[in-house]
Amino acid sequence: MMNGQQLPTVMVVDDEPEVLMAVADALEDEFNVLTSTSPLTARAMLENEDIAPVVIISDQRMPGVAGHEFLRWARELSDATRVLITGYTDIDALGAAVNAGQIFGYLPKPWTPERLRRLIREAAEHCAVRRALAEERRLLSHLMDSVPDAISFKDRNLRYLRGNRAHAQALGLGDPGDLIGRTDAEMGVADAATREAADRAALEAGIIVAEAPHDAAGQRWHSVVRSTFKNGEGATEGLVTIARDITAAKEAERALSEAHATLERRVAERTEDLAATARDLLAARKAADLANEAKSRYLATVAHELRTPLTGVIGFSELLLRGGVSPGEWHRLLTLQAEAGRTLLGLLDDILDLSKIEAGRLTLESLPLDFRALVEDCAALVQPSAMGKGLAFRASVAAAVPARIMGDPTRLRQVVLNLLTNAVKFTATGGIDLVAEILPGSQGPGGGPRPCAYP
Repeated sequence: MMNGQQLPTVMVVDDEPEVLMAVADALEDEFNVLTSTSPLTARAMLENEDIAPVVIISDQRMPGVAGHEFLRWARELSDATRVLITGYTDIDALGAAVNAGQIFGYLPKPWTPERLRRLIREAAEHCAVRRALAEERRLLSHLMDSVPDAISFKDRNLRYLRGNRAHAQALGLGDPGDLIGRTDAEMGVADAATREAADRAALEAGIIVAEAPHDAAGQRWHSVVRSTFKNGEGATEGLVTIARDITAAKEAERALSEAHATLERRVAERTEDLAATARDLLAARKAADLANEAKSRYLATVAHELRTPLTGVIGFSELLLRGGVSPGEWHRLLTLQAEAGRTLLGLLDDILDLSKIEAGRLTLESLPLDFRALVEDCAALVQPSAMGKGLAFRASVAAAVPARIMGDPTRLRQVVLNLLTNAVKFTATGGIDLVAEILPGSQGPGGGPRPCAYP
């Protein structure tokens, strides 16, 4: 254990037991070392999903299977970084292993413990960075495919770099990967020329927000935000486009327009009440103007808020993919990228929840949940912020509250977290108490609270 955490695992394969012992002695303070004298046995160990080494070390000369051949197997079974230890100089074999991506590095014999530790530390850090980057990519892909809005990225030549599932489906494609490297014209998109003109205008302007019909009959409308993203030197690298279906809003706008017309006809028919009707008409027009103004502000805000974290996620990913970055800089860029991703996810969750509420489509779940654990989790997330401001922080759940209840865990967690974060934000001195108890009149059948009916 290191600082309360499990030591990372290193697998060592060498047909000489004394070499295995020497490697284990050199690394045991920093790593959990697994050893094997047989490449075939080691391969069987890697096929066990419970073993996830960060580094695999192999000798080059072993009976039956050469080290670089075993490491080729290892690459197919594990994402661990691979290191070759060799007692002879075979430049061709080493070159082939490096070029094929089979090894991160090699260590010639005789080696010193310090040289071995230094190389294995670097290899372990390399593995950690690759796994972190893979996880960020997985989360970004999940985020994009979870958003109902169509999102796409293009380079300056308007070739797709990436698109989410909603965008691919809008173009009649089943797999977003079919977009990559192609233009709208090459895919035979019906309004490819119109899209290209709008894209090029956005590349020049930096950002464009527009509304347009997106089918031949004009029955579906979208609000489209086109915004450029830049590289680390500030040069424009491409364009991100976000399209949201606003057909419902357009239908409401049309209904409002028809209501205005009806109201005007009634005004003409009721001249005896002209003054009162005129006031009503003026009020309705002002309400429509306020609604349009609010909608414009909302679209501009969404475009701005989405652009910043999305640009950060893409920009940091591209910097990492170019290579040549020190381990410390890797960590800094990944931290910034993760923060940008969390910011974007939180923004999109808020937008989706607000949209569902306004559309009357937000439904509450009724699931068994551990209320005490939920309160403890929320308190643990907020307590560091309270302590950072010098605030006392206490959380308690009354004994009468059942351990498990029925409710919507996601919404309940949001409510508790919002209450706590607002309390910390707007409390300058003193302390914060979170108390959960049963209010009179909230009992279930039989006079008691309604507990969860599931174990």
